[in-house]
Amino acid sequence: MLRFHITLFAVLGFFSILQAPHAHAQSDWWSRVDGPYGGTTMWDLIELDNGQVLAATSNGVYTSQDQGDTWEGFSDGLTAFDVRDIIQTSDGVVWAATFGRGLFRWDSARSSWQSGRLSNTYLTMLHEPRFGILLAGGNGFVYRSETAGSVWASHTLDGFAVNVQHLSGNTTHIFAGTNLGIFRSADEGRTWEFSSFGLQEYNTLTLATNDEGHVFAGMQPGSGGCALYRSRGNGSIWTCVQPATDPLTVPMLEKGSDGAMYAGGFRNLYKSFDEGATWTARRTSGSNVQSVLVMGSRILVGTHGQGILQSSDSGVNWTDANQGLRSGITVVRYLDDGRIVAGSRGGLFQSKNLGQSWSRINEEMPLIQEITDVALDAQGRMIASSKAGVWRLDPEAGWSALGPPGMPAIRDVDVAPDGTVLAGYHAGVWLLSGTTWVNSLIKGPDQASRDVGAVLTTASGVMLAGSAWDSWRREAGSVDWQLMGTDRLPWFDIQALAEQDGRILAGTKFAGVMQSWDNGLTWNSAGTGLGGSEDVRDVQFDPYGTPYISTYGSGIFQLNPWSHTWLPVNGGLEGHFRVTSLAFDGYGNAYAGTIDGGLYSHVSRGVSIEDAPSVASTVGLGAPWPNPTSGVVHLPVNMRQSDDVELRVVDLLGRERHFDIRFAPFGQSDVTLDLPRLSPGVYFVRITTDGLTSSRSFTVIN
Repeated sequence: MLRFHITLFAVLGFFSILQAPHAHAQSDWWSRVDGPYGGTTMWDLIELDNGQVLAATSNGVYTSQDQGDTWEGFSDGLTAFDVRDIIQTSDGVVWAATFGRGLFRWDSARSSWQSGRLSNTYLTMLHEPRFGILLAGGNGFVYRSETAGSVWASHTLDGFAVNVQHLSGNTTHIFAGTNLGIFRSADEGRTWEFSSFGLQEYNTLTLATNDEGHVFAGMQPGSGGCALYRSRGNGSIWTCVQPATDPLTVPMLEKGSDGAMYAGGFRNLYKSFDEGATWTARRTSGSNVQSVLVMGSRILVGTHGQGILQSSDSGVNWTDANQGLRSGITVVRYLDDGRIVAGSRGGLFQSKNLGQSWSRINEEMPLIQEITDVALDAQGRMIASSKAGVWRLDPEAGWSALGPPGMPAIRDVDVAPDGTVLAGYHAGVWLLSGTTWVNSLIKGPDQASRDVGAVLTTASGVMLAGSAWDSWRREAGSVDWQLMGTDRLPWFDIQALAEQDGRILAGTKFAGVMQSWDNGLTWNSAGTGLGGSEDVRDVQFDPYGTPYISTYGSGIFQLNPWSHTWLPVNGGLEGHFRVTSLAFDGYGNAYAGTIDGGLYSHVSRGVSIEDAPSVASTVGLGAPWPNPTSGVVHLPVNMRQSDDVELRVVDLLGRERHFDIRFAPFGQSDVTLDLPRLSPGVYFVRITTDGLTSSRSFTVIN
């Protein structure tokens, strides 16, 4: 019979706080987690002259020496990690185009990337018409170099302000695919003319030419139009050659080494040996196919969000080829059912063994979306907010679109104590109660809608919403939003919210961290030590009530409870200081998601990972209520199996103040403790099940 222990582990928590600054100074406080892998977008795959394979991804550059079986990072020297294209020019030089920081050149002597000019530009594509000439496509221009990349000049496309999304060429012309159609140049990119006659769609994502002089164009149709065109006259006129299986969108076209023309579509890879007259479709992934590399009998495809897949039988069967391809983490959360969940630009992963191994959630039909937050609803079902609405995972049906109407991009999600789901979006907050969504618009004094990026319902039922310029609160039972503010700040741009024991912390982009003890009515600075430009992305409390923040560029900070100073906690992050999210499990283990380095963890001393059971044998402990209390405390307990529960209460010095044993049934129940003899103060609670632990605290007042 399992025995569940609820134990106040104050001594360990107390001494961990005392030792924290010293421990955080150690270089190995954080360590890399083995996974998750594959939650990235693979923009390009190339094989170098030496057989080395490079992958340009939304999370940097990766390299493989074994044709894609295993991967390792290849991003040293990059200052931007959204790498859209890689080429090796005729002189053997390898170039990378980044979306935001321009061009980089691989320096083999230094084993790192070096800036190759065009800094702070948004590049999408590189092309070499002939030896010494290099073209780069970007937002607004085609950049051209006649000096092998040392000096550049910008060129508009026939005077139009367009975004260049792809470049391709044959012996007579160079073609540029843009958001407003196709342009061509007969003088190696110096001048351009509009060349889109016959197109019904203009948002051109990709181009390819073949040895016969045919030009292919992959499109993103606006409303179900043709997604694949061909021109037999160097772009003079275009005709639709879309496969019978509708690709929806074609983000990739590539001439394979086997002589076939490959097209990437939604979930499918298409192949044609007859100049696009007929196509063979092969189901590959759950998202768009973005890139392809044919190496003899082996085919690698890069996807939007699922990483790389490989096939050795001409695309009939596909397997993951993501070992070592770290996901760019957008959010990491510890759920009350004991799971660690990591969201990425390509969906959700979970770990049931303290982050040591990871799997996709619902692997048969995964949710391939850019995830912004994760929570459990009132029924214990997982909900995920994404760039395309809120989704819910049902045990039998899998993922389903939950809403709101139109499935807009959701910035943050929160589940209120009464089960209401809050979803922040570009014009306010959507509220889901039962099965009905209600739109709660927020408009500022300037009558402009507020783009809400952080939502929270306090224990008292007050709703808080943070936006890019100002932040808002709504009293329980009210439908009106009131502007929150502080005399110390010109604006109050909350990006993250957290509450524990009546203390609310708000992370901002320009003003550090603020705190409130009265449900957001008044605010003051939560400690010193921040410079004011840390760009706080997440705020979390550890199980002992110590606040931590993650920042986008400055790493992680802990608030020292004695000096009230924010101290950096970056040892072991290996320079990956763009930290998007933090989570703490019941042990006090910490998890940090980075956008360019994957996931990191800190394992508390005394925790045995090898002995950790599966989630199915855990017990969850909710927040004690009321808190503060005058003596009676209710503990929400979620049991995976009916059993006796041992209750022990200890004070800050570790002295036992209460002990008894109760029977707790399967599922959710409420354990009530009557503690009339406790003196005013703070008490800690820890629940342990076969080695897995969940901790809570409560405060006693007169």
